[in-house]
Amino acid sequence: MMKQEDKQFLADLAKELNTQDNAATRNPIWCIMDKEIVSVPDGCGDFKVVTDDERTIFLEDFADEIAEQVPAELAQEVCGAICLCDNTDELRTVLATYTSEDPDDYCMFDAREEERICRDATGFLTKKSAEEHLKQNAHHYTKEARAYALSAWRNPVCEKLINIIKTTNWEEL
Repeated sequence: MMKQEDKQFLADLAKELNTQDNAATRNPIWCIMDKEIVSVPDGCGDFKVVTDDERTIFLEDFADEIAEQVPAELAQEVCGAICLCDNTDELRTVLATYTSEDPDDYCMFDAREEERICRDATGFLTKKSAEEHLKQNAHHYTKEARAYALSAWRNPVCEKLINIIKTTNWEEL
């Protein structure tokens, strides 16, 4: 037999499913859509990025960071030299010339931003739960991340479950 608290949970969920903005999608399942930096072939990117074992950073931001590590009289020259690099070999040469950084720790590539569904943040039954997840885990996402609706109609089992939740009168059970 179903506990009263479970019936109440399902009644509240049904109300939310029936009243939430469905983003013009029948029986939406919510996920998080965010921007991701993706590598593209040389010459096909919108910008260049530098990567190491821990992060990916825009070339200009990387240049600013490195410029802060060198003597002040060299900062502008180093920053400019890094920003003019077209490939990893050139970047490594500049780093070897001006810094104590291990040049082999860095790679540079052409990139662009693309919107992607975050693979670890899918399957929210309500927009509210997706947005709460986003708030609690904002440190994992960019500022552009948002709740995004997918349709359950391609998944008959999920769609049937959502329809059962939405149409059952849970208070009468």
